[in-house]
Amino acid sequence: MTSAWLGRSSVFTAAMLLLACSKDATSPPNSQNQIVLGAHPAFLMVGDTLTLAATLHDHAGNPIPNPQLIWSSSAPTVLSVSAAGLLHGMSQGSAHIMVTATGAADTVKFDVAATLVQLAQGDPNDCATSSTGQGYCRGSNHYGELGDGTSVPFDSSGFSPEFVDVAGQHTFREVVPGVAFACGLANDSLAWCWGYGGVGSLGTGDTLWHNTPVPVSGGLHFAQLATHGQSACGITGAGAPYCWGWGWFGENGDSTGASVLAPRLVSSALQFTTISTSLYSACGVTAGHAGYCWGENDDGLLGTPTDTVFTNPVPLGGGQSFTSVSVLGLQCGVATNATAYCWGNRTFTPTAVSNALQFKEVHSELYTACGVTTDSLGYCWFGYMPNSFAPSAIPGTPKILHISPGAYHTCVVMADSTASCWVQHCNTEYDVVCNSPGTQTAIAGGQKFASIASGSTTSCGTRADGLVACWNFDPGTAMTAPDTVPGVRLTSVGVGDKGGAGFGFYACGIGLTDSLAYCWSIGGRDSTVIGAPASVPGGIKYISLDNSESGNVCGVAVGGAVYCWPSSLSSPVAVPGATGFVSVSAGATVSCGVKTDASIACWGRNTEGELGLGYPSGWSAQPLPVSGNHSFVTIEAAGDHTCGLLTDSTAYCWGTGRRGTLGTLDTTTGPTPRPVNTALKFGSLALGYELSCGLTGDGSAYCWGRGMTVPTSQQPGTHFTSLAADGYNGMCGLTVAGAAQCWNLPTYAAPPRRATALAHR
Repeated sequence: MTSAWLGRSSVFTAAMLLLACSKDATSPPNSQNQIVLGAHPAFLMVGDTLTLAATLHDHAGNPIPNPQLIWSSSAPTVLSVSAAGLLHGMSQGSAHIMVTATGAADTVKFDVAATLVQLAQGDPNDCATSSTGQGYCRGSNHYGELGDGTSVPFDSSGFSPEFVDVAGQHTFREVVPGVAFACGLANDSLAWCWGYGGVGSLGTGDTLWHNTPVPVSGGLHFAQLATHGQSACGITGAGAPYCWGWGWFGENGDSTGASVLAPRLVSSALQFTTISTSLYSACGVTAGHAGYCWGENDDGLLGTPTDTVFTNPVPLGGGQSFTSVSVLGLQCGVATNATAYCWGNRTFTPTAVSNALQFKEVHSELYTACGVTTDSLGYCWFGYMPNSFAPSAIPGTPKILHISPGAYHTCVVMADSTASCWVQHCNTEYDVVCNSPGTQTAIAGGQKFASIASGSTTSCGTRADGLVACWNFDPGTAMTAPDTVPGVRLTSVGVGDKGGAGFGFYACGIGLTDSLAYCWSIGGRDSTVIGAPASVPGGIKYISLDNSESGNVCGVAVGGAVYCWPSSLSSPVAVPGATGFVSVSAGATVSCGVKTDASIACWGRNTEGELGLGYPSGWSAQPLPVSGNHSFVTIEAAGDHTCGLLTDSTAYCWGTGRRGTLGTLDTTTGPTPRPVNTALKFGSLALGYELSCGLTGDGSAYCWGRGMTVPTSQQPGTHFTSLAADGYNGMCGLTVAGAAQCWNLPTYAAPPRRATALAHR
């Protein structure tokens, strides 16, 4: 481990001490008996518990049964210990734990780190708060926006990839970054800001820059803060809206378009229960369910039929009463009568999505939106065309035995063991039939399969006799005839993508009779050229394999060691320190495995906290235990987030929270396992890109991500035996009656970048 891995933040430095556990050199000597502490990590997180074990030996090395152990902590306010050796992380810091028994003693040092409970992503800065209220920021620091008391010259890179402590010993509820500045809401409801203040972004009454937090003028007590660009808004406990900073488009409530240097009351007549801001506008909902917006009205963002700037809140057109509003590109809200309305993208007043459907929640994005009706049915619609919304119900498919969706196409095995596939229409944000599967195409030759594995555009099927056939099914290209893989019978098969200009694919499987791993190449996008399977070098027998679409293969060998290799069939490389595994999940940049003791460990990239170590940034070549001391039965690694099931069937997720992939009611990144916000118990998980799905014990399907921040019922009333999610936006399930239900969740286009206020200064 190199020093480059360690950030300046104590929380992340403490978390990196996983492998640095050692006995304290000050342990008292003894001449008779000897006491030895069992294996344990070197740190705990605040709130974590851990039971220590110790064995007592006499001078000859013989164990002494039932010793009377006495436990003590040098800092009980940091780390407490019970009479039974149960540790409890109380606060951030360090403590020595001592155990004594009949003339023997041993001491070990623990570091207690705080967990991140909130993360706000900005451009180019991110900020976070820990469970102890410490604020952290990373990114650019030309203006002092890291808040640690430093800044860097403009002729240097000035970028910190590591989180650093925000100075001042403040206890924050949240820290939110704007462009070149950030603000934090303290536990006493006062607001503090730091960074660039040239347009009043810091709300201090002047245009000075500050590299440590300074109080926002006025002593106002806020219930919520929101920052975008170089302006900020907040609502007080009484609901009064205040804004300050840049005001070119009236987003700060100033009628002249000038910058506001201190919090300015936007409206004395309105009290909001919530406020939501975008780069050039803001919206809020009052306690009386009235929706109001102010700022720029380009493309109807304010929901009123004029293309101008409003510096005072104007009511959303149409006279509807709202319970919630989701502001981003295509703006949507749910009215008190459960009708969904949308506006923006050239729809200038709130327009009913459907007069026949009633919704309990709606999630909007740049061009698309999805909602859940009061009877728990799912609908999605496209919002780029003005005043036109057409909700599409989730479609179904014929009865099948097995299903395997891919990134661009989905294949199924029918009840008679024949297979068919269809293209998924989600290639651009303008595709109005994105949520409808295309015409099913039967696999040529009428071959019968027991299972199918799909990659991006290539699939392979395993027949009942163990032989495998592969074919391509690419959008805009006719499906090729299945080509039988020669010379080997397999018990399982997986398909991956080699990448590169050749668009090559590969597949791997475990031999039916010898348990060896075999891999072979598959041709390009418009032809199926099957290479002869070759046994993976080393003669290792495997109990399970997992392929990622990025060309990485990992397998658990007989005995529990883990080996990985690229699809180029080079020799497997033992993952350092990987022992005692029973299963492995290979992702594009992260791999994780479940061990025989139900613990899990991950290795690979950690820039989004996807290794679950308690901190983002860094890379590990060897498995590191996921924090929290949870007992897992299964693990799924997908892209930038990871999820697992505990022994009590609850789901935990960590990594990036974009689009709600962690299911924790928000979109913040969580570098430690966090429980999915639901009372549901799951029997299996299926993860895709920005998508997580779970199957409950009674066979009900729920998904989160892609805009849904909590598990949302899919195909209510239908009971499934299995779920599968493709790499991007598709989800399918096999029902207990043998029928398949398949649907596509919406694709998301990145919003166009607009010039920030800083560029106009």
